[in-house]
Amino acid sequence: MIARNQLGAVVLAGGKAQRSGGVIASQTPVEGRTVIERQLTILKPKVGEVEISVSAPAPWSRVPTILDNHDDVGPLAGIEAALRYASREWILIVGGDQAWLVPDAIDLLVARAGDPFDAVAVRIAYATPTPLFAIYHRRCAKQAAARIAKGQHDAAGLLTDEGLTVRWVEDYELESVDPERASLRKLER
Repeated sequence: MIARNQLGAVVLAGGKAQRSGGVIASQTPVEGRTVIERQLTILKPKVGEVEISVSAPAPWSRVPTILDNHDDVGPLAGIEAALRYASREWILIVGGDQAWLVPDAIDLLVARAGDPFDAVAVRIAYATPTPLFAIYHRRCAKQAAARIAKGQHDAAGLLTDEGLTVRWVEDYELESVDPERASLRKLER
């Protein structure tokens, strides 16, 4: 288990909002608050610092931003930038469209994180990793960068194809604290 001051959270909010008519997912209202406001309410008590990874300056952000410098790479670019530039040793990565984070689910990941593992992530049906609700050690930045350099932009492959030592949280374990897997659910746009 890692200590709160070792853990940061980075929300990936770097998409171009093409599917949503230019509305950035993290700025979308959900039940009276924007997604990012909902996320900050859950994340701030759990981590030492929250940052946002973006692909362009974000004047709307109330927390520090990390600029990813890869065009058309997708979430892996945000993960790579987060791991390279984030202020903490361990980084909880969440998508900017994950509006329903469950505190107990975050606690489950944190309880499983730490050396000798490089990452802790949820796996669905013992096969499908969830790279956008996972904790990575910043030492994984070089594998993420190498993956981008090879043109392999699938973020899940960072967990499965790059030799990382991953501690898996199986879907049924997540369901014990998050029965509907709400933490993994993304906005429908």
